[in-house]
Amino acid sequence: MQATLALLGFSAGDVGLAHHGKAAFLDGALLLFANWPWTLFGMLPITSDSWPLRVEDVGPVTRSMLQKWNYLHGCTHAAGFLVGIGLLVWNHMQISWMLSAKDFDYLAI
Repeated sequence: MQATLALLGFSAGDVGLAHHGKAAFLDGALLLFANWPWTLFGMLPITSDSWPLRVEDVGPVTRSMLQKWNYLHGCTHAAGFLVGIGLLVWNHMQISWMLSAKDFDYLAI
């Protein structure tokens, strides 16, 4: 699911770059795509070690692995949220600038 969302976000940024020609769309797309290595190299080893978990194997080691996995998972969510907010702010700034520039076009000589 997370890989699909990262790929979808990357594709949306790529379409934005092609449509608007602004490099910020590519920056956002790459930042969204950056979650993949974090997931593959940070979270996947923990998931692979803890997936065939039996009830009798649960203990302090399992708890520490789950805490680490929760922390890493929270970091991926925070990174995605910050990228989304950054793109929204950037988009708002672009729209505000375009509106204010159009309002004063009659002053151009």
